[in-house]
Amino acid sequence: IVSSRSARPTCSRVDCSEVQRTDGMSSLGKRMIDPCDATQWAMARTDLAWYCGDDILNLPMLMLGASGMVSVVGHVVGDRLKEMAQALAAGDVSGARAINAELLPVYTGLFRTQGVILTKAALRMQGLPAGGLRLPLVDATPAQEDQLRIDLAGVRGIGA
Repeated sequence: IVSSRSARPTCSRVDCSEVQRTDGMSSLGKRMIDPCDATQWAMARTDLAWYCGDDILNLPMLMLGASGMVSVVGHVVGDRLKEMAQALAAGDVSGARAINAELLPVYTGLFRTQGVILTKAALRMQGLPAGGLRLPLVDATPAQEDQLRIDLAGVRGIGA
């Protein structure tokens, strides 16, 4: 199976041990939290590196043994995600949970519409280069930007 984004094999409903060049897997979707979910079973039964692909599940996936994150919000709060992962790796579960709780408005806020729209808006609010959007996407509306400022207001290190 070949991903549409790269020539690297990806797995979906196949025996991953049969794929020659698989280095890791990404779990996407909210079903991960089901204790019978295939992601958790596969994580427990393989030595593949697993990466969380759903930002709001970053902490739970790391707690289950994920190697890292494939993150949209990481463009805006990458330093906080790193601190959360480091806290968890050091055994500071309460510290990791506190950072995750701080980031909940970001997880929600950046996805109030299509993620790239508000991610680029958040980067511009911080004075960072964001580039333009490709059609059919359009820039965030002033109302969406106002809500995004509210969503980002309580996060340390964001000057939105």
